[in-house]
Amino acid sequence: MAHSQYTIVSCLLMAVFLAMFGTIGLSRWITIHQSHGVSETIMLGLLLSLQVTTVILLFVFTRVNRNQWRYVPWRLSDTHGITIIGLTIFLIGTFIYDIFRIIATTECLDVYRHFHEEYVEKILDVILQIFKPLFYMSSQLLFLMWCNYGNIQNNPNIKNTSVFIFASGTNVFVWIYSFLFESKGIFYQKEIEHNITMLAPAIQKHANECLHGESRMQRTEESVEIYLYPVQLEFCILATSLLLHTWSHIKHSRMSMHIAMIDFPTDNGDGGSNDDVNRQHDLVQRNFAQENEASGNTNVIGGTDTNAQPGHTVKCYGLLWFAGIFLMTLMFIFECLLYVETFYSKAILVVTAIKTLYDPSLAIVCAYVIHKLRKSGKIEQYGNVDTECVIMIIASLGLIIDATFTYISAFPTLIYQDVNPNWANICKEFTIINHDLDKDESIRRFLIINGLLLVRQTFKLISVLLQVYLIIILNCFYTGPIDSWLSECLGFMMMLNLGHWLSDSIVEVKFMNASPVRVQFFGCDNWLVIVHLYFILVIYFRFHSVVLLSEHIRHNKHVKRHGQHNGYQPLDGDNIQNVNNQ
Repeated sequence: MAHSQYTIVSCLLMAVFLAMFGTIGLSRWITIHQSHGVSETIMLGLLLSLQVTTVILLFVFTRVNRNQWRYVPWRLSDTHGITIIGLTIFLIGTFIYDIFRIIATTECLDVYRHFHEEYVEKILDVILQIFKPLFYMSSQLLFLMWCNYGNIQNNPNIKNTSVFIFASGTNVFVWIYSFLFESKGIFYQKEIEHNITMLAPAIQKHANECLHGESRMQRTEESVEIYLYPVQLEFCILATSLLLHTWSHIKHSRMSMHIAMIDFPTDNGDGGSNDDVNRQHDLVQRNFAQENEASGNTNVIGGTDTNAQPGHTVKCYGLLWFAGIFLMTLMFIFECLLYVETFYSKAILVVTAIKTLYDPSLAIVCAYVIHKLRKSGKIEQYGNVDTECVIMIIASLGLIIDATFTYISAFPTLIYQDVNPNWANICKEFTIINHDLDKDESIRRFLIINGLLLVRQTFKLISVLLQVYLIIILNCFYTGPIDSWLSECLGFMMMLNLGHWLSDSIVEVKFMNASPVRVQFFGCDNWLVIVHLYFILVIYFRFHSVVLLSEHIRHNKHVKRHGQHNGYQPLDGDNIQNVNNQ
């Protein structure tokens, strides 16, 4: 099935969205006993901000596309009609369940007021329970009704369709949160000790009941939960399926319109045996006209025009190849020096600094190649996404998860500066370490590493997204040749990915002290389990990137040797002659 570039980008961003927020939810479970971990307040704040953003985007979408709305009579037999009835039932059930939860929470607000963190969490929870059924779910239901009865799904002129992806991602995140965090007995809840002796004796009994979930309304809420809890989950699943179904239909209608608008030669024949030949010759003339028009376009990369743009005359001396090999070797040498106990504290700082330059270089070159390809005029609007690209998207989630774990550990460390002076040997992998550093110097060095790590992970996330997009363009959308300069850029990217692959395979996944910030935050045992769960995707992504980039470089060498080029070949007279002879 053919897809547009915007469809691929939307799917990629949805995968990033779910991977990052899913990792935040997982981190709350891992850091549940830490004072600076991902707290319930952070989770509720994320949920509320996502739901508010979704409502705003849905409203903007209806305003932008209001002129495209065409009323279609409603029929109960319609599949969407039955789905909307189901959504309405689930919305009513969620509203009733949230009423019980709001009453149970507000009954104990006078107790929670004496505990600041608990009070902020409960206030956010009440706001969320009010906003969710009245605005978030109701707006989705009205939006889906508006789309269904306005024949939006069959209209190719609809704009800003990425709102369907964002709303679907928010629904999935709400579903995961509800399943793991709001169901009693499924997700482990931390037992917080509260000192109620400071409260007035008259409310100590009530406070004890509220803080242990034993008040009258809390028991009532727990008794109705088994009946009403699934309705919110069902609403999220059903709404997501209908959102994606509508989005998919809009994409198909756009593709159908694009195909219908292709300027095929007019058939003026009489049905005779020469009609096919006449149409083929008309197609040849049209292709020749397009080639002549393209010859005047100075933005074509590697084209056949006689007046080539200056970028084609760039002589390639292998400088980018040399730079890529130099950076890869330099990083790998210092990565290996991490195993040397007496040099570790210096090597980890040097490695972090090198990687802070390493990933921005990869992102800049990748962005440059994408820019040149888009200016070439050789990118088709629709293309068939192959299995390799799908695998690349899935594998890239490992690096997105890695970046999210870094943010979760680095930001609290930077804000609270809660650093163990013996951070270099926190996992007891060394026998002697850091004897040359005093306490203040050790903490200062750790905070420098923490700051560089934040910068590096940000550029790594950008470079991964750009690289996935570039590979998809090269594999599925680009139909022209790649000149020698861009081929050298791909070689630079390949060498940097090779360096990442060697570093991740030999050092990162085997040596916990290679990630001191995350090890200190999550703990040695937790980080050992985490890194083995997702790093296999990281390693595969780097290796698969090296393979795919090398294929495009090798093909470019083959083109120069044999005088062919990649992509679609327009029909010429010889081709038609061969067809006629057959």
